[in-house]
Amino acid sequence: MMERLFGLLVFISRDFILSRLLSTLHVRTRANGLAFIAVILAVYSILYSALAYSTIEVGNINTVDAGTWSGQILMAGNDDVCVRSDRRCDAGGNNCRVRRNYTVMVQGAGAGGSFVVNLGAEEIPFRLYYNDAVGVAGRVELLPGEEITSQKGAQANGCGPADNGNFSVEFDIGDLYNVSAGDYSGNLDFVIGKNNGRGETFEGQIDVALRLASVVQITGVDNLGLVVGGDYLQGGDDFCVYRNGGAVYGVNVSSSNSAAAGVFTLSTGADTVNYEVFYDDVVGSGSGGVSLTEGVQSGGFSGSGSFSAGCLSQNASIYVRAPAQLFQRFGNYSDTLTIEIIPE
Repeated sequence: MMERLFGLLVFISRDFILSRLLSTLHVRTRANGLAFIAVILAVYSILYSALAYSTIEVGNINTVDAGTWSGQILMAGNDDVCVRSDRRCDAGGNNCRVRRNYTVMVQGAGAGGSFVVNLGAEEIPFRLYYNDAVGVAGRVELLPGEEITSQKGAQANGCGPADNGNFSVEFDIGDLYNVSAGDYSGNLDFVIGKNNGRGETFEGQIDVALRLASVVQITGVDNLGLVVGGDYLQGGDDFCVYRNGGAVYGVNVSSSNSAAAGVFTLSTGADTVNYEVFYDDVVGSGSGGVSLTEGVQSGGFSGSGSFSAGCLSQNASIYVRAPAQLFQRFGNYSDTLTIEIIPE
């Protein structure tokens, strides 16, 4: 009997219950009537709550792509999303009211929930932000596992078509120099919830992507002055070669005076002298380095995976020599060598 009565009451309107309540009060004593009001109102409150639905959802989620790094100072990316957070919907999930505030909490894939992208065992950290409007203006930084509250601007009765939230990421250049080239990716698990911390939540995932191009840099190169050394006029220089990830690279050295392919040439303008060039990925190699052919690439050299703006740690050398007996006339012999570093 009680089950049948409850099922019936679910479909009775509020006005009907109140009218029945008021008509019933005429046949009760004052004391009993007050108790009856309390009971009926409690039942009405329970039934009304059972008819009130609410929804939290996030839509229009795309990969946050920070692009391809090839030496830029800062890499960043963002994605606009749609956030729905409403309440007091009817049985069909329509005619909802907007819930004023919502919360956001995110965990990354790194240790302790840190925000990172990975390529195999190598990882790159990044900063994560959220904005309760489209774009990045006014955003706040998110920390792993820490909830931000009082986010506004949610939609009701559906998500979209307009967006009203934004996730954005930033990578520092210092974290990009010391890892290998390649495609990095990572996941972020987020939770959108009620601002009071109770009730339903929406859980989702965002992908983050970053590509690192093969990057090389040569610094600390000086002019070579040739001096007599035994049977040769010779000179050398040590400098720095950076290759992201400490990977291998090739070298192609060309001569501005070369009159024939494959030959390095010193010239006074009237006289010429051919000379040898040696290259190595250690300092001070001299003629123990790899003998180069002008304009032809030689490879298999290892660069430093640690970038330094001012060539703090030399890791490469070039050495040139020419037989002293070839210099038959006075004059200023010179050449310009162009050293091309090529990722392999």
